[in-house]
Amino acid sequence: MVVTFMFLGFAVLGLGMAVLVQVHLRVGAGRKNSAILDYASENGIKQALAEVSDRLDTGETLREITTEREAAFRADVLGGGTAIVEDCFGWIFPRTARETWKSAEWESTISCAPEKIEDRSEFTSVSYGFKIDSVGSLAAFKPRRASSCDASLEAMVGRLPLPSIPLLIDKEMTAQEESGYMTKNGISFSPGPRGGIAPRLQSVAAPIIPDFPESHLGEALRIRIFRPEDLTPAVIRRAVGLEATNDPVPEGVYLIRDDLGLGGVFIQGDVDEMIPAVDGNWQAIRFRQDERDWVLKFSPAMGKTSFLAPETSESFNLVPAGTICVNGRILSLGGGIVEPDGGIRMVADEARPSILSGVNLTIISSEGVTLTSHLISQGVRWKDGVPYIRDGSSQLVIYSTGKDMANGEEREARVTISAESPANMAIQASLISRGAGVVVEGRGKTVDVLGGIQAADVSGGGNAVRITARNGVENGPLTARHMIYISGFHIREWREY
Repeated sequence: MVVTFMFLGFAVLGLGMAVLVQVHLRVGAGRKNSAILDYASENGIKQALAEVSDRLDTGETLREITTEREAAFRADVLGGGTAIVEDCFGWIFPRTARETWKSAEWESTISCAPEKIEDRSEFTSVSYGFKIDSVGSLAAFKPRRASSCDASLEAMVGRLPLPSIPLLIDKEMTAQEESGYMTKNGISFSPGPRGGIAPRLQSVAAPIIPDFPESHLGEALRIRIFRPEDLTPAVIRRAVGLEATNDPVPEGVYLIRDDLGLGGVFIQGDVDEMIPAVDGNWQAIRFRQDERDWVLKFSPAMGKTSFLAPETSESFNLVPAGTICVNGRILSLGGGIVEPDGGIRMVADEARPSILSGVNLTIISSEGVTLTSHLISQGVRWKDGVPYIRDGSSQLVIYSTGKDMANGEEREARVTISAESPANMAIQASLISRGAGVVVEGRGKTVDVLGGIQAADVSGGGNAVRITARNGVENGPLTARHMIYISGFHIREWREY
């Protein structure tokens, strides 16, 4: 009896062990299959994102289009279509892809639709919502696993604002030449936000940087300009308040005004120094030409302007347009401070804010511009060459055209980082130049640009040029040709179900 009960006990234990092993194997298999389902559904998202990334990294994201094609694209956007994305990617939406590996299978579907549209007279910008849905499955296993990714893609069509392109070299290059160009000139991009496609160098076959910024000149002078030949010395003289003759405009700094309000600033002749500075709620700019000084101060918050000339002083209950046109060279441009006695002095030993928060300035020169000190705005703190933005409302554009504004003669265009400028130079601006482009002089410099460079060329001279891309420049010059541009792609949310 004892032996019988022992055999019975061992049999029960053995049967229990067998049952527990079966349960353990099934639980283990379930966990394994669940993990494989997770991987399969994730693979669908990753595969779709890899295709998008590869297309944006290696494909043509900026190119010229005809006016007819532009009109068709803009009409499609306003009608809720996706023709821009389909044309750039060569896809039809929704796009479905399926792939298998051993017993696992995943299927992803990419859908696209316009979410935010900004339609202007010269261009249309649109933000498309990208939705990627993926389902993972296993052979002989009923459960399925789903994942989704929400992203946005930004595109523009028309005559585009040049500052919206972080790095544009206005000449044709192959992909290999672009890579070598970046290395040769010491150009790099600061790391962007996670989940986005890194900015890249853009090159074009036909020149797209204009040599005559008619819209900005018209805004500054408060006149209508349709063609370069419309701007004669007589027209400029009338705009600055002189007798309308064909005599050259006398050298000097002119604040444009008429019965309807204030325009911008027009300067005839070379500027020895141009120093922007912040004085409380006031934006101050000092202009020095030979031995004469002019000081423009305005407060957008109070709606007031003062203009101090060598022989006169004026005050207005208005704010000027943010365009400064120089028919000549700017020999020294850099940020400064307002001293207790009211004088404005350039400062090079540290990066002090010199552009008032909320102020948009466009500085246009017919010839070269030399940057000799930092140019940053309020609300931006630079640490180890990386800008930390608290207030991104200020904008600065520096544009060298290479063409005389009065007679249309060709001039030397270039934006130069002076050899005497700080070793660690901080510039919060878009640097636009035809001709020689952007040139960095001296040795051992690191130039940090928060904004972008759009130029015929960049000559780093063995120095480092680091660009932190920034969107949203409102008052920048437009491309000379009609273009289509994929400006960004950002992942907003990734969900596992």
